[in-house]
Amino acid sequence: DSGTQRRAVGSDGVAVIAQDIDLLRTISLVDSPGTNAIDRRHEALTKEYLPKCDLVLFVTSADRPFSESERLFLKSIRSWGKKCILIINKVDLLPDVFTKNEVVNFVKSSSRALLGSSPQILPVSSRHALEAKNSATKTSGPHWDASGFEALESFIHKRLDADERLRIKLESVASVGDAVGTKY
Repeated sequence: DSGTQRRAVGSDGVAVIAQDIDLLRTISLVDSPGTNAIDRRHEALTKEYLPKCDLVLFVTSADRPFSESERLFLKSIRSWGKKCILIINKVDLLPDVFTKNEVVNFVKSSSRALLGSSPQILPVSSRHALEAKNSATKTSGPHWDASGFEALESFIHKRLDADERLRIKLESVASVGDAVGTKY
């Protein structure tokens, strides 16, 4: 059950959607416009949230992983010392498992160079997840299995339990302090 939804749009054009879901009672998710937006204000808005966030779920596309704007944004993530989880979407567009593994390995080596660490990498197919959620079987069956979303949802639930959230929050504050101290 997705619960009750409330939506408001601020004067800055930012939409705030409140959803009555247990997990969202203790965390806030910010779905930014991204790093390769046509409207430069969208890209600025994304960069504005970076110092405020505790954990970045960074989505890149399997058919074009790490565009130039994404690479620059990942460097910003590193400069703020933020923890990052990489999600590779659209893996259903890749022709076979070999190609999928090549993309995952490319993202793994590139992220190590850009972030200075080896973040968790989760390949997913939003298309398969949507098809599964709209089917009678919901979170079982071939579309759900092919989506990779079970691993993503499981990771989020485990990573964002009460103890982990506190640890991530404290690390985030320390990393921002360190970044500001280094800069000045």
